[in-house]
Amino acid sequence: MHLVLLPFTLWIQVFYKERMGGYYGVGVYILSNFLSSFPFLAVMSTATGAISYYMVKSRSEFSHFLYITLDLMGCIAVVESSMMVIASLVPNFLMGLTIGAGYIVRKLYTTYNITPFSVE
Repeated sequence: MHLVLLPFTLWIQVFYKERMGGYYGVGVYILSNFLSSFPFLAVMSTATGAISYYMVKSRSEFSHFLYITLDLMGCIAVVESSMMVIASLVPNFLMGLTIGAGYIVRKLYTTYNITPFSVE
């Protein structure tokens, strides 16, 4: 989260100037930002997936490992995208970090459901 927010707050200023100058649009910027971060995202999710998958000695099929790796890649991409949106909306770094952490914690809270039969 911190790694996405700091450079993005610096790059957004350059993007505003270049967009006002007519060099490129929003769609090109988003696509180029995703394509430039994709190799690092793939390496990070593959390494984390391999460590987690083989540490617990899960099933030895490649399709299960591929599923874990793609799931991690999707989760990290969603967090990076949400932090980019938050960074473009807030005026300074500390406020963006606070709102971003609150947003991610809020996403974690919404996934925890208590049914009446789960409480003992």
